[in-house]
Amino acid sequence: MTVAARRAACALFLLTLFVPSARAARIYDPDVEYFTLTTPNFYVMYPEGFGHIALRTAQMAEDARPYFVRRYEWDPDDRISIVINDQTDFANGSATIFPSKVITLFVTAPTRISGLEEYDDWLATVLIHEMAHIFHLDMAYGLPWIGRLIFGKYVSMNVYYPGWVTEGFAVYELSLIHISEPTRLGM
Repeated sequence: MTVAARRAACALFLLTLFVPSARAARIYDPDVEYFTLTTPNFYVMYPEGFGHIALRTAQMAEDARPYFVRRYEWDPDDRISIVINDQTDFANGSATIFPSKVITLFVTAPTRISGLEEYDDWLATVLIHEMAHIFHLDMAYGLPWIGRLIFGKYVSMNVYYPGWVTEGFAVYELSLIHISEPTRLGM
């Protein structure tokens, strides 16, 4: 392989590293100003006009966190980022631990067909569901924990579970917490 071919291959490889980041950046409108609310364990990022939802979300997340830490005997390092997103037409959320722990909450009110309309507090339901994903996916014990010390959070065996296990796990957590009874979490 010639030097020019090696350089071209290296440039192509480096370019592919940035493509997912570029796609993720397109999710949010660049004309909308975002603010960050910092709590001891969370960063809550929210667009202008959604400060009241950010405050409520931050309080619910801080109240729910001790429950998850006790339940899983796992305390995630660093703060978890929560992004309040109003740029969709559905009530839902997502969670990821790569490249950092991020929960995205779509704050459009639920409709009759969303599945969330039956819950007393759909925002709390989505937040708790996504927090269950973060704690579940981030946990590392035994040999994977040693791998994590060496390679970072890219060693997380729980991310390799089938989707139905991961989703079932989060739904099961909601059934244990009984979101309509906030006293279970001390909220």
